[in-house]
Amino acid sequence: MQTSISQKGYRCKEYKKHDKGLNLKDNSKGLIYNKSTGLLYQFSNNDSILAVDIAVNDPVTQRKILMFGSKIWIDILGKKKKRRGVMFPMGMKEFEGMRPGGDMNRENRNGGKDPFNDQKHLMVKRIKNLEIIGVYEDINRVINSWSDDNIVVTAEFDELDMLYLRFEIPFTYLNLDYELLKYADLSFGYETGYMNMSEMQNRQSEPGGGGSAHPGGSGGGMRPGGPPGNGTVNNERMQMMQKMSEADKFWVKKVHLF
Repeated sequence: MQTSISQKGYRCKEYKKHDKGLNLKDNSKGLIYNKSTGLLYQFSNNDSILAVDIAVNDPVTQRKILMFGSKIWIDILGKKKKRRGVMFPMGMKEFEGMRPGGDMNRENRNGGKDPFNDQKHLMVKRIKNLEIIGVYEDINRVINSWSDDNIVVTAEFDELDMLYLRFEIPFTYLNLDYELLKYADLSFGYETGYMNMSEMQNRQSEPGGGGSAHPGGSGGGMRPGGPPGNGTVNNERMQMMQKMSEADKFWVKKVHLF
């Protein structure tokens, strides 16, 4: 599992509402690079809103995030507890009726063209929800940004296929009080979902197996192996499958709100 040493010391930026007339690339200057995961991030706030920006260049990591989601954790005691957070995007929960994983065997038949590369641009247009974790007792609350104006979620690719993700959420939705936290040392964690290989293999051993993916579960038609042939292609496929089965994650400690 890929993990970074916790980064220490981060001052949140001043919150600026995302202008829908701009793309996220224009609105995301000054993101911080996390070396171990290759992800870029930024946290910003005012006295009522927390905003999180994530940028992802690596195609396999993009695939993991879109298929299996990702989570932001907020530890108000400055530790690394995964008790309160937000899942965004929500992975396969957003894509009913699609098979965003692509089919590795179909990729072979299509001369090496990965169908996911076409699907992912459609997928980001369907992202409209986030899920609040650990606030409402044992129930995770899903909020649709189309029905709640206090929630803003945005996902898009730029012209170079960099994936940009952003959500904005009131502190009150996370049961947080800005006045009590503005001088505290917080910890923010980030982790991608991943493909559970053992669950995927169990599904494919069942009659009619090889079903769709879901967060933390199997892999949307991404079948290991496939027909024998080009050793280089098979090796690249196995390397991708290995990376898909690992979560990318990091923590930022001593985070101070703006």
